[in-house]
Amino acid sequence: MNYVALEHLKARVNTTLADYDLDEIIAAESAVITRALGVEPGSPMTEYFYGAGPVLFLTFAPLPGSVAVNEINDGVETEVDADTYTVMGTAIVRNSALTQRTYLDSPTKWPTISKATYALADSPGILAVCQGVCIDLCRLAINEMGVEQSESIGSYSHSSKDTNTERRRILARLGRVKAVKPAVAR
Repeated sequence: MNYVALEHLKARVNTTLADYDLDEIIAAESAVITRALGVEPGSPMTEYFYGAGPVLFLTFAPLPGSVAVNEINDGVETEVDADTYTVMGTAIVRNSALTQRTYLDSPTKWPTISKATYALADSPGILAVCQGVCIDLCRLAINEMGVEQSESIGSYSHSSKDTNTERRRILARLGRVKAVKPAVAR
């Protein structure tokens, strides 16, 4: 998934690079963002839970109404009726666990193996943050192509920014988005 359209990038970055070169940069930097997030926003997520109690904790916030839970017994998957559980933020709770005080009762627990499938929510503005990060990473990549790290002529010397540090600083903005745990730039 490319987070920025070519026209959008060209409107924000002044460059003489050809469109196909810019497309390659957009694709490469978008891949870096997806790798940092660990998942592509809007993509379906599948998580497995083994020996869970009354609550299944999802890694990311789901889109409302997108959660489906399956029980797996002896390799056979059975869909759990959506009326028997409640989704609260990133938690899926058995309704029986909300009414009964003891978690030792079997109706409150999930089976030994459970599978939750859901769509990753764009909250709060994951795609908007990814777009801004992608534009800045593309701008940095374009600058890297035209500027050497350092140059010295006689008594004159010039050093450009440390691009790795700058790249980490830009990617760290992904961590400001709630429910997203970037694997890069920590």
